[in-house]
Amino acid sequence: ATRPSDDPVPITLVSICDGIGVAREALEGLPVEVDYRSSEVDPACCDLLDHRHKDVRHLGDAYAITYEKLNKVVKKGATVLAVGGTPCNQTAAANKQNRVGLRGKVSGVFFTFVRCLHMLADICKRKGALFFFLWENAEMPDACVAIAQALLGRAIHIVDSAYFTWMRIKRTWCTSIPLPRNVLDQFVRVRG
Repeated sequence: ATRPSDDPVPITLVSICDGIGVAREALEGLPVEVDYRSSEVDPACCDLLDHRHKDVRHLGDAYAITYEKLNKVVKKGATVLAVGGTPCNQTAAANKQNRVGLRGKVSGVFFTFVRCLHMLADICKRKGALFFFLWENAEMPDACVAIAQALLGRAIHIVDSAYFTWMRIKRTWCTSIPLPRNVLDQFVRVRG
């Protein structure tokens, strides 16, 4: 059976390193029904998430997320969108003083994000669910790009934030969301 166009599409949003819930905000106003799961450890961010999004369900620290916990989140035949904005201070090309790359004490949570993606992809495959991801970070040196691209299995894109915000900051994106070529040509420079 096909879904009438006015019915909201159910999406399970799993946001790792959720921060202030920007991915959830981006879905506001769209014809989607969101099952929102957040992994964030900063108490101020968690308070803000609770205040702004009464539907948020906290997954806790990303390092403690297990296959079993994610398996309970994914419903059979669901559409799952996993997003992550892993800490970028130690990876940013602009940080010449303290740039240690993806293997830093803080930036290393990137590898946990990748672990969660692999678990979600496996669970979605077993349950016949659609799976998409989007990862965002600061513009990074080539060595970090190569690692991220190899582990995420997708091209790295450099996006100028000025297309979406008042700031002109280059950001690194990697996604499995199928974007039309004209969108990529307009906003994105492929790297790697």
